[in-house]
Amino acid sequence: HLGPKPYTDLEFTARDLPLAPVVLGAMPQAFRSGWEWSGAEGTISGRLRIFSCPALPEPFCFHSCWFTDNLMLRRLPLEPVVRDGTASVSGRLGPGRPMDVTGSLRVSRGELSGRPVTGVIGDLAWSGAKLTFDLREAQYAGGTATGRLLREWKEGILTNAATLDLGGARIE
Repeated sequence: HLGPKPYTDLEFTARDLPLAPVVLGAMPQAFRSGWEWSGAEGTISGRLRIFSCPALPEPFCFHSCWFTDNLMLRRLPLEPVVRDGTASVSGRLGPGRPMDVTGSLRVSRGELSGRPVTGVIGDLAWSGAKLTFDLREAQYAGGTATGRLLREWKEGILTNAATLDLGGARIE
Protein backbone atom coordinates (compact mmCIF):
# COMPACT_ATOMS: atom_id res chain seq x y z
CA HIS A 1 0.00 0.00 0.00
CA LEU A 2 1.47 3.33 -1.05
CA GLY A 3 0.45 6.68 0.31
CA PRO A 4 1.27 8.99 3.22
CA LYS A 5 1.72 5.95 5.53
CA PRO A 6 2.96 3.11 3.31
CA TYR A 7 2.83 -0.46 4.53
CA THR A 8 3.22 -4.01 3.30
CA ASP A 9 0.99 -6.95 4.26
CA LEU A 10 2.21 -10.53 4.21
CA GLU A 11 -0.31 -13.34 4.62
CA PHE A 12 1.38 -16.55 5.73
CA THR A 13 0.80 -20.16 6.71
CA ALA A 14 3.53 -22.32 8.22
CA ARG A 15 2.30 -25.92 8.17
CA ASP A 16 5.46 -27.72 9.19
CA LEU A 17 6.94 -26.13 12.28
CA PRO A 18 9.68 -25.96 13.41
CA LEU A 19 10.66 -23.38 10.81
CA ALA A 20 13.31 -24.30 8.29
CA PRO A 21 16.84 -23.13 9.25
CA VAL A 22 16.96 -20.71 6.30
CA VAL A 23 13.75 -19.00 7.53
CA LEU A 24 15.01 -18.86 11.13
CA GLY A 25 18.31 -17.45 9.89
CA ALA A 26 16.49 -14.49 8.31
CA MET A 27 14.85 -13.51 11.61
CA PRO A 28 16.38 -11.17 14.20
CA GLN A 29 18.29 -13.06 16.92
CA ALA A 30 15.66 -12.32 19.56
CA PHE A 31 12.95 -13.95 17.43
CA ARG A 32 15.17 -16.94 16.66
CA SER A 33 15.88 -17.58 20.32
CA GLY A 34 12.15 -17.31 21.11
CA TRP A 35 11.20 -19.88 18.48
CA GLU A 36 13.96 -22.23 19.56
CA TRP A 37 13.02 -21.82 23.24
CA SER A 38 9.39 -22.77 22.61
CA GLY A 39 10.02 -25.88 20.52
CA ALA A 40 6.99 -24.99 18.36
CA GLU A 41 5.49 -27.74 16.20
CA GLY A 42 2.26 -27.68 14.20
CA THR A 43 0.53 -25.06 12.06
CA ILE A 44 0.37 -21.29 12.42
CA SER A 45 -1.07 -18.77 9.98
CA GLY A 46 -1.82 -15.09 9.97
CA ARG A 47 -0.96 -11.66 8.63
CA LEU A 48 2.10 -9.53 9.17
CA ARG A 49 1.85 -5.80 8.45
CA ILE A 50 5.16 -3.97 8.17
CA PHE A 51 5.40 -0.18 8.05
CA SER A 52 8.08 2.42 8.58
CA CYS A 53 8.58 4.50 11.70
CA PRO A 54 10.18 7.89 11.00
CA ALA A 55 11.45 8.17 14.59
CA LEU A 56 13.99 5.35 14.07
CA PRO A 57 16.84 5.03 11.57
CA GLU A 58 16.02 2.26 9.07
CA PRO A 59 13.40 0.76 11.35
CA PHE A 60 10.36 -1.22 10.74
CA CYS A 61 7.28 -1.40 12.88
CA PHE A 62 4.91 -4.29 12.65
CA HIS A 63 1.53 -5.62 13.64
CA SER A 64 0.75 -9.30 13.32
CA CYS A 65 -2.26 -11.52 13.99
CA TRP A 66 -1.66 -15.26 14.26
CA PHE A 67 -4.09 -18.16 14.23
CA THR A 68 -3.12 -21.63 15.38
CA ASP A 69 -4.29 -25.15 14.68
CA ASN A 70 -2.84 -27.82 16.99
CA LEU A 71 0.29 -25.81 17.81
CA MET A 72 2.52 -27.69 20.28
CA LEU A 73 5.17 -25.92 22.37
CA ARG A 74 7.27 -28.90 23.37
CA ARG A 75 10.02 -27.16 25.32
CA LEU A 76 7.79 -25.06 27.57
CA PRO A 77 6.76 -26.26 31.04
CA LEU A 78 3.60 -28.45 30.99
CA GLU A 79 4.01 -28.88 27.19
CA PRO A 80 1.12 -26.62 26.09
CA VAL A 81 -0.93 -27.47 23.02
CA VAL A 82 -3.05 -24.73 21.44
CA ARG A 83 -5.96 -26.36 19.62
CA ASP A 84 -7.70 -23.10 18.77
CA GLY A 85 -6.08 -19.76 19.57
CA THR A 86 -5.26 -16.28 18.32
CA ALA A 87 -2.43 -13.90 19.12
CA SER A 88 -2.09 -10.26 18.20
CA VAL A 89 1.30 -8.56 18.57
CA SER A 90 2.67 -5.14 17.69
CA GLY A 91 6.14 -3.71 18.00
CA ARG A 92 9.19 -2.19 16.41
CA LEU A 93 12.63 -3.33 15.43
CA GLY A 94 15.62 -1.30 14.34
CA PRO A 95 19.35 -1.80 14.03
CA GLY A 96 21.13 -1.41 17.35
CA ARG A 97 17.88 -0.98 19.25
CA PRO A 98 16.17 -3.41 21.63
CA MET A 99 13.07 -5.18 20.46
CA ASP A 100 9.85 -3.66 21.79
CA VAL A 101 6.75 -5.90 21.42
CA THR A 102 3.36 -5.99 23.13
CA GLY A 103 0.43 -8.27 22.46
CA SER A 104 -2.46 -10.36 23.62
CA LEU A 105 -3.30 -14.05 23.49
CA ARG A 106 -6.64 -15.87 23.50
CA VAL A 107 -6.97 -19.64 23.51
CA SER A 108 -10.49 -21.05 23.41
CA ARG A 109 -9.26 -24.70 23.48
CA GLY A 110 -5.93 -26.17 24.48
CA GLU A 111 -4.11 -28.58 26.78
CA LEU A 112 -1.53 -28.44 29.55
CA SER A 113 0.15 -31.76 30.34
CA GLY A 114 -2.64 -33.48 28.42
CA ARG A 115 -5.42 -31.88 30.51
CA PRO A 116 -7.90 -29.49 28.83
CA VAL A 117 -7.50 -25.75 29.33
CA THR A 118 -10.08 -23.27 28.01
CA GLY A 119 -10.83 -19.57 28.08
CA VAL A 120 -7.19 -18.44 28.23
CA ILE A 121 -6.77 -14.67 28.11
CA GLY A 122 -3.32 -13.12 28.53
CA ASP A 123 -1.00 -10.25 27.68
CA LEU A 124 2.66 -10.27 26.72
CA ALA A 125 5.40 -7.67 26.70
CA TRP A 126 8.88 -8.20 25.27
CA SER A 127 11.33 -5.33 25.68
CA GLY A 128 15.01 -5.87 25.09
CA ALA A 129 16.09 -8.83 27.21
CA LYS A 130 12.86 -9.14 29.22
CA LEU A 131 9.78 -11.17 28.28
CA THR A 132 6.68 -11.07 30.49
CA PHE A 133 3.44 -13.02 30.03
CA ASP A 134 0.49 -12.16 32.27
CA LEU A 135 -2.23 -14.80 32.40
CA ARG A 136 -5.42 -12.92 33.21
CA GLU A 137 -7.69 -15.96 33.21
CA ALA A 138 -7.85 -19.62 32.21
CA GLN A 139 -10.10 -22.55 33.10
CA TYR A 140 -7.95 -25.53 34.12
CA ALA A 141 -8.50 -28.67 36.20
CA GLY A 142 -12.00 -27.54 37.18
CA GLY A 143 -10.80 -24.16 38.49
CA THR A 144 -9.57 -20.74 37.46
CA ALA A 145 -5.87 -19.98 36.94
CA THR A 146 -4.07 -16.63 36.83
CA GLY A 147 -0.37 -15.83 36.98
CA ARG A 148 2.79 -14.40 35.46
CA LEU A 149 5.83 -15.76 33.63
CA LEU A 150 9.00 -13.65 33.50
CA ARG A 151 12.04 -14.54 31.39
CA GLU A 152 15.04 -12.21 31.47
CA TRP A 153 18.65 -12.12 30.31
CA LYS A 154 21.00 -10.30 32.69
CA GLU A 155 24.72 -10.10 31.98
CA GLY A 156 24.51 -13.17 29.73
CA ILE A 157 22.58 -15.26 32.28
CA LEU A 158 19.02 -16.38 31.63
CA THR A 159 16.61 -16.21 34.57
CA ASN A 160 13.02 -17.47 34.77
CA ALA A 161 10.35 -16.72 37.35
CA ALA A 162 6.71 -17.76 37.46
CA THR A 163 3.71 -17.33 39.73
CA LEU A 164 0.46 -19.23 39.40
CA ASP A 165 -2.75 -18.89 41.38
CA LEU A 166 -5.32 -21.67 41.14
CA GLY A 167 -8.82 -21.28 42.56
CA GLY A 168 -11.03 -24.36 42.87
CA ALA A 169 -8.75 -26.57 40.75
CA ARG A 170 -8.50 -30.34 41.24
CA ILE A 171 -4.82 -31.29 41.35
CA GLU A 172 -4.15 -35.02 41.13
